[in-house]
Amino acid sequence: MTTYTYPSDGSGVARSGWTAREVAEMRLGHDGQRYEMRRDGDCWQVYGGQWRGRMSPLWSGPAPHGRLLLSFAETEAEAWAEIAPLVVFADWHRVPEAMADEDYRQMLAELAADDESEEG
Repeated sequence: MTTYTYPSDGSGVARSGWTAREVAEMRLGHDGQRYEMRRDGDCWQVYGGQWRGRMSPLWSGPAPHGRLLLSFAETEAEAWAEIAPLVVFADWHRVPEAMADEDYRQMLAELAADDESEEG
């Protein structure tokens, strides 16, 4: 199972080992945003909005390239399994980004190698 690195506590310090669902829920709820998975006819769809405002369907990025966050899965758990990875990598302005733990470790190794080459 792929795990992810994400700055979960608002401090900007990245922590590893999160599941896609955990990161999706943290990204969806950033800055006090409200979200929910709703059954809408034959599909499950993620809605979000401000605490006092109307909730709208959420997209994985800006138009025309974003994808509506919906699934035709049978159960809510299956829908989350399908939608969570889309949320992990959604292109949202002012929302901290996540990355796969393996990619994060590789990035740190490359930065360390760059630092060593600059020192030597």
